[in-house]
Amino acid sequence: MAHALYEEFGKSRIPLIVEQLHSLSTEFTSQGIKHWLDWGNLLGACRGSGFITHDKDFDISFFRSDFDAVQTICEANTNFKTIVHNFEIDPMIRLFWMETPEQVFSNEYLYTDLYPSIIRDGLVMEDTSKGRATEGYSTRWAHPESYITTLTNISFEGYSFPCPNPLLEFISSEHRFGANWNVPDRGEGTYYESVLI
Repeated sequence: MAHALYEEFGKSRIPLIVEQLHSLSTEFTSQGIKHWLDWGNLLGACRGSGFITHDKDFDISFFRSDFDAVQTICEANTNFKTIVHNFEIDPMIRLFWMETPEQVFSNEYLYTDLYPSIIRDGLVMEDTSKGRATEGYSTRWAHPESYITTLTNISFEGYSFPCPNPLLEFISSEHRFGANWNVPDRGEGTYYESVLI
């Protein structure tokens, strides 16, 4: 069961939040910042369902070299509270809708994660503790740079967002959700479990 904060302040705000995320995406594009819809949001968009039931965050990836520009654009959008999360260890940007109650640092509310990515040996990976280590790096979730060389677009909750290309090859690859990516949700917290090989 989803947390009460999510039920009260999250689900009903999804259309407003997606509208503002699209506004940010448009600004990123106008500033030449390559970015793409990723993880659960991309999975939901590919399944044609948009935001996946019981998902509690939005996921956008971009390149680490654009970190300062992305942060500046996010901070200029007064609909969000922008937090740089553990910059030296796990330098991602997290956005909270400004209506969020005091527990803004809690994962119990709907939020947006913007993941900086780096390229190593032709592979794109998050520049986060999940995506790499200081010495050496994990390639479990890394994907070939070719998937984002020329992005395409996908509809998510009625708005167009950039995404990897070719999309179905990306989403069904071992780097994301595997061949069973289109298995229907089985309930709360299982949308990753149901697709991972």
